[in-house]
Amino acid sequence: MADKVEISEADTLYENAKFEELAAFLKKLDQTDVEVQWRLTRAIYECSKLSANSANKPDLVREAFDIIKNSIEKYENHYAVNQWYAIMLDAKAHLDGLRARIHVLEEIKKHMEKAVELNPQDSISHYILGEFAFQIADLSWIEKKVLSSMLTNPPECTYDEALGHFLKAEELKAGFYNLNYLMIGKCYIAMKQNEKAKEYLIKASQVDVVSQDDKKCKEEGTKLLAKLK
Repeated sequence: MADKVEISEADTLYENAKFEELAAFLKKLDQTDVEVQWRLTRAIYECSKLSANSANKPDLVREAFDIIKNSIEKYENHYAVNQWYAIMLDAKAHLDGLRARIHVLEEIKKHMEKAVELNPQDSISHYILGEFAFQIADLSWIEKKVLSSMLTNPPECTYDEALGHFLKAEELKAGFYNLNYLMIGKCYIAMKQNEKAKEYLIKASQVDVVSQDDKKCKEEGTKLLAKLK
């Protein structure tokens, strides 16, 4: 089992966006330790976003998914395992196409909600639920028709519901994840509350870029803000 010093070192590497170094470090630790397993899943997934070779990205996503799938079978009541199983289930489904994504929607939501239930104070879990709700609310009418044709009880979400999750995440830990600013802004745009959207898009456009997520936040936030001026 990894000790507290090793886990602390791993978390420091993550906070500094040294994902490849983090993955290599975690692979040297006890692979049966659940605290190592979900962190390794996270590290490999972050590496997939950085991969210069797009052909490597699916392999990295599937590698991360296999690790967390093994974890969820053994640690079904661990909030971070549920959280990352939901994330990787969604990421893997994106590789497999729209029909695959639709078929796992209910399972994704179930594990997201369980992560929040197990740890209500975790901002990331609330953010993930918000992102899920936003993606459903933002589907085109064609996609919604496909969804309805394939599922007996397709998930129904609104921008207001998504916004509630994002604001809750920010309330629990302000500034915890830069993309949260962007998503709050996008919700307000969808709800035609542009002045409120500007408040968060300004924050999104001014973040320091450390990771790929920060880059996406800054670039997309800047573009959306320009359209509102």
